[in-house]
Amino acid sequence: PITTSFRRRRLLKGSGSVWAPIRAQLLLSVSEDASLPRAIAIIRQVEENRSDGNPCLDLLVKLKRGRFQAGLNAPPLRLGMEGGDWAPAPEKVTCNGPSASYKELLSTQPCVPVWYCSHWWGESIFDFVAGCRRHAEVRHLVADARYWVCGYANRQHELDQEISVQITSTSFYAALHEAKGVLLILDPKATPFSRIWCDFELYTAIMSGDMGLDIVTTIPPRQGKEAETRLLSKDLIPGESAVAKSVREQNFPINLLAQGLEVVLENGMATQEQDKEAILKAIAAEKFEPGPGKPEVPNELRANMTLHSTLAILAWPQAQ
Repeated sequence: PITTSFRRRRLLKGSGSVWAPIRAQLLLSVSEDASLPRAIAIIRQVEENRSDGNPCLDLLVKLKRGRFQAGLNAPPLRLGMEGGDWAPAPEKVTCNGPSASYKELLSTQPCVPVWYCSHWWGESIFDFVAGCRRHAEVRHLVADARYWVCGYANRQHELDQEISVQITSTSFYAALHEAKGVLLILDPKATPFSRIWCDFELYTAIMSGDMGLDIVTTIPPRQGKEAETRLLSKDLIPGESAVAKSVREQNFPINLLAQGLEVVLENGMATQEQDKEAILKAIAAEKFEPGPGKPEVPNELRANMTLHSTLAILAWPQAQ
């Protein structure tokens, strides 16, 4: 990518100066309140456009990541995506070195998550990988083993673009509703149950009705035995009998699920207090119609009861 500054030129007499990018240059959309670019593209074609009387540059670009947005102070540029319609001009455009999330460094190709990972970042990375690997094996995912992991998918130095006061506008919410299910990864202390983001993700999966829910944990090595990874699933895995499911889950640590039975969403911890406020606000705003003859229940209480009952059902076979 070219990292030099744009040249300036005049398109028409009296029209003022505009940015004049060149072909194959890297195009970024940046803002003063964010350290990383909002969008990155490679310029494929540059043409002058005077059709509407207001001279501007038409850029045909190949979008690599992010999105370009319109703004009141946008330069007189229009961006065209290959194979698509012309897009509005960005707020501000410059040439600079790119920065991205870890996922974007590995691949610029977008992909839809199949499973959404809900976990605590203090766990062992080896246990985390072991949990995902075991899950992919049991689910027979193979090439479809695409997991959304917030720490790798989000741009960590531009989290203001990923997290909003509106939960439904966050990258977390978008990924959660694209995925087929949630994979809850528990450490030996079941820490995710004390984190409000994890509880909300678990609650969302349960309430959706058609999302899968799997819980995985790695049992530390003990008394000469190697570490073991155990998987619990809310429903039968395709091709698996009820007996096979029972055998697979029989050694799952029931003490971890017991901690989930004590979850109180209002007491959940969050790194940012505004995240907790936004989650509780989103739950409180949900609309529920009580069944015939049933009293209305506050949404927070309903959410806690939903989590407790689901975990109790999952723990019941191991408790017998």
